[in-house]
Amino acid sequence: DIWTEFDGVMHSIEAQLYTSDLSTTLSAVEVLGFDPLLDVVDSNNSSLIWWREIQLEIPTNLTDGNYTLRVTAVDHLNRRTNRDFTVTVDTPINLSVNLPEIVVGGEELIITATTSKYVKEGELTGVLFEGMLEGTLLPDGTTLTAKLETEELEFLLLKEEDNSRHWELTYFVATDIPEKTYPDSYTASFRADAINHALAVPNFQAQTVEFELQQLKLENLRITNIYDIHWKDNFLKTNNQPTNLKTEGIQIKDMPVYINDKHKWVRLGNIVEFEIDSLGLDGEYDEIEIDVTYHALDRMNKLHNVDIYVYDDNEEFVKIQDSQYNQIVYNLTLKAEDHRNPYKTNPADNKKNTWEFILYLPPETRAVKRGRELDLVNRNHFDHRLLVVIDITAKKSNGLEYNYNVNAKGWGEDTGSIYGKNKPTKLNLLGHGRNRGEVFWFNLNQNVLEDIEIERGW
Repeated sequence: DIWTEFDGVMHSIEAQLYTSDLSTTLSAVEVLGFDPLLDVVDSNNSSLIWWREIQLEIPTNLTDGNYTLRVTAVDHLNRRTNRDFTVTVDTPINLSVNLPEIVVGGEELIITATTSKYVKEGELTGVLFEGMLEGTLLPDGTTLTAKLETEELEFLLLKEEDNSRHWELTYFVATDIPEKTYPDSYTASFRADAINHALAVPNFQAQTVEFELQQLKLENLRITNIYDIHWKDNFLKTNNQPTNLKTEGIQIKDMPVYINDKHKWVRLGNIVEFEIDSLGLDGEYDEIEIDVTYHALDRMNKLHNVDIYVYDDNEEFVKIQDSQYNQIVYNLTLKAEDHRNPYKTNPADNKKNTWEFILYLPPETRAVKRGRELDLVNRNHFDHRLLVVIDITAKKSNGLEYNYNVNAKGWGEDTGSIYGKNKPTKLNLLGHGRNRGEVFWFNLNQNVLEDIEIERGW
């Protein structure tokens, strides 16, 4: 922003950057020639001129510090006068790294970051598990078998936006790195160098982020069988060899199961068999807790929270939580000795296991709107469809927990066409996200006793 006062004829304005002692020029000369259409001559004093802006580009590799900017006025005879200004070059970096507080082994870790536009590709790096090299002796006396990338990992530039840059780093976390959980933690270090960083005059910003490492995970919940004559062909071939559906299981993307390709339902009294894989749930007292809730769909397609009534030993209807079924198919605790098996995909992997469990409701089950008592006389129970919803949590003996429903992705996103048809509600029934926990539907109008022909006689 320049003005000059001169009785003669002005020709131009020049600007150039120097070292603070004026011994060395650091930029090219920027020349601004007088233009009567752009520069303003005072109407009352023709010696006074307001010049348009002059812009001087700072060299990319110029280190931060104080410099001298010399502005020179030149007349038509090349006579000159100048003024010097002290300017400070201060190149911002504005590094901000986003790393999850809890990192899980066996998964890809995605770290995001933002910087100013003055950080170029290859100059934003991170170190995660420094010192954890292949062969490192672990606390349990074993050695680390996975080779960790403890060298500097480079972030990938995703996009530029205004004056900032957005970055991402993807890293697969090995399963044999020792756990560190609160109050202990790992520390990751990150560094961004500005475009004018130099060894003599460094310009970088560092950030450290603490995180926990959990070697605990549940994955791949699937239905591996529905014990019903009408579903047999879905899981077994005519030679009794398993079908692909039996081998792979019905994945959560195709849940909740509604009907099969023969338009047959899951009936009361059917056993539905599940498997789920775990990482790090290999201790003697580790377990999985499963809470089961039920939701009845009436004939107007309205969903209701319900209480489940079943026969007790005295052939009286009681709520399922007060019956012998409570800890079998309602509030399940899967103990290692009863439900844990070697990892089916790779039995030699001693960090992973496959757990098996079943869900079941007796043929005479009744579902009543939650909070109401069963009234057999007035038939206040539902008679259409019943949705089974489960909430699964892995629990280690040291107190560490992992909720499958919170972390599993893609629940109910497919159609169930591999066996028939699914019917997700698109509701957030457990508070963990849409469709999460929904596994299958019972047909309340059908039960397995229909398969039994009874001949009474004396």
